[in-house]
Amino acid sequence: MADSNTDTAPRRQKVQAAEVGTDILTALAELAPATSLSRLAEHVGMPASKVHRYLQALMASGYAEQDPLTNHYGLGRAALFVGLAALGRLDVVKLATPHLAQLRDELNETCFLAVWGTAARPSCTWNRRYAP
Repeated sequence: MADSNTDTAPRRQKVQAAEVGTDILTALAELAPATSLSRLAEHVGMPASKVHRYLQALMASGYAEQDPLTNHYGLGRAALFVGLAALGRLDVVKLATPHLAQLRDELNETCFLAVWGTAARPSCTWNRRYAP
């Protein structure tokens, strides 16, 4: 039977590596559109050599890219794909409805929201003003 400490050590390293990678991706988003290696390393509080190793892996997988003219780093196409997938899951009408009701109450006017989507018709909601 294998030692439980040796079984969990590689898994813990992989989890830590994933956390570092997502920290770097988040920093690339915060420093968008592009940033230098030194600024990125300072932002995440890691040595530049460590950040550079992670950037190499992120670039190989398409999550980061480097501008050949400036050598600055930014988010890559794979990051865009993930971001767009997350946006596609948002129910904008559901999120906006409480704010629409608040606006209606402040203005005492009927408020309408239409969100153009990929469907044949836009998603819509409205809140009537209170009758006088």
